[in-house]
Amino acid sequence: MSVRSKHSDYNGMHSRWELCEDFSEGAHAVHEEKEKYLPRLKDEEDASYKLRLSMTPVFNATWRTISGMRGMLFRKPPKVEVPAALSALLEDIDGAGTSMQAVAQEVIEEALTLGRVGILVDYPQAPEGITLADAQVMQLRPMMCLYEAESIYNWTETRTNGRTTLTQVRLCEEIVIPGEDEFTSKEAKQYRVLDLFEGKYRQRVYTVNEKDEEVLVSTTVPMMNNKPLGFIPFVVVGVDSNGMDVDAPPLIDLVTTNLHHYMQATSYERGCFFSGLPTMFISGMEDSDGEISIGGSVANALGSPNAKAYYVEVASKFEALRTNLEDKKREMAVLGARMLEGGKNTGGVEAA
Repeated sequence: MSVRSKHSDYNGMHSRWELCEDFSEGAHAVHEEKEKYLPRLKDEEDASYKLRLSMTPVFNATWRTISGMRGMLFRKPPKVEVPAALSALLEDIDGAGTSMQAVAQEVIEEALTLGRVGILVDYPQAPEGITLADAQVMQLRPMMCLYEAESIYNWTETRTNGRTTLTQVRLCEEIVIPGEDEFTSKEAKQYRVLDLFEGKYRQRVYTVNEKDEEVLVSTTVPMMNNKPLGFIPFVVVGVDSNGMDVDAPPLIDLVTTNLHHYMQATSYERGCFFSGLPTMFISGMEDSDGEISIGGSVANALGSPNAKAYYVEVASKFEALRTNLEDKKREMAVLGARMLEGGKNTGGVEAA
């Protein structure tokens, strides 16, 4: 079996994650996907489709809802209680200067967008026999690493003595490989496998070569207090619970309505585009009368006494389409508000 093989639950949810991710990013991401979200009309040429695509707006209800909910959850600073020895880590939780609150906000955003986000507690590989003082000089310290739902592509759990234990999880990571000089580089993927081997926590890293062969790059056994760990320090945070179960994104109904609104908007915008300007019609004109000019500073002489010129415009204001779009906006507002409703025993917003 390949290191890159994916879990069946991952495959079943991937298309919904992509939908939620694209609509949360807004118009640019949705337009980039082209026919995935805006089908081409029958016999529609490339130029016409490109124009229709650029003219179709994306009402970004998805991101507005996510941003609003995140803001409500953090309207008061969270209280974090840790031992004194760990308090200094709260201002730099990932080794890149990110505070604990910023990480918490990112976790909430990912959980609202896709329904899950992974957190790995890691420690840089240190030389054997290193002292605490040496580690401080080398700035070796524990850190949290976040993984989006799409990066957690496979896992295994084992049921032992009535308890479910995570025995393997596979993570896809983006890395940057230096190029031929200091100004060039390229992106590549590597695959980090976390597992329990003979009861000990182990990390392996694989890459893929030019022949599409999987190559083992490194194997490490992380230590804590000079002893191997007996568990995998990785947890998946969901909306309702923490664990490896894959649930549908919490805002999937809102996002789906957002997609339908987008597809309906193209009909409305297309109708307005083609009927926005009146069209001139001329009847009873002889071919010998020549060309007709349009403009306030020109005059036209129609040779035939029976010739008539008049403008025709669409009387309809596309009320059915307009009403449909407004109805979908209201539906999205309601779907977003339902996320904030609390039952009798849930505590409402505060429980979030």
